[in-house]
Amino acid sequence: MKMFKPIALNEVNTFPFKSPQELITYASDKKQILIAVNAEKILHASTETKRIINGNIGYADGIGAVMALKRKGEKESVKIPGCELWLEIIREFYKSKSFYLVGSKQEIVEATVAKLKIEFHNIQILNYRDGFIKTEEQNNL
Repeated sequence: MKMFKPIALNEVNTFPFKSPQELITYASDKKQILIAVNAEKILHASTETKRIINGNIGYADGIGAVMALKRKGEKESVKIPGCELWLEIIREFYKSKSFYLVGSKQEIVEATVAKLKIEFHNIQILNYRDGFIKTEEQNNL
């Protein structure tokens, strides 16, 4: 298998994948989180955000990230939209893997789960939650 090395974009490691399938193949045997990287994350990532991204698999999910990769010599790097990527991952692995969904508003993630259960019979969704993760202080309000 081809070795992939991330490229540091303002200290945010981003893999220069040439296609969603290349990312899926690379990540399929890894026990890491796939993290969408866009210009906002590259420009404003905190030390903690950088630590999380750099310890996992950051991929270009924004034209700003792709442009930065291309400026670093990765001319074949492409934008990999998260929504399309996750649907491909589900198509490929729903019979053999389980899923935990995080994102969007609660009613949207619930509608997504319902739709996935109809479209992908026997999909194993362990749990799901909205994407508005609060700090401990916010939880106590």
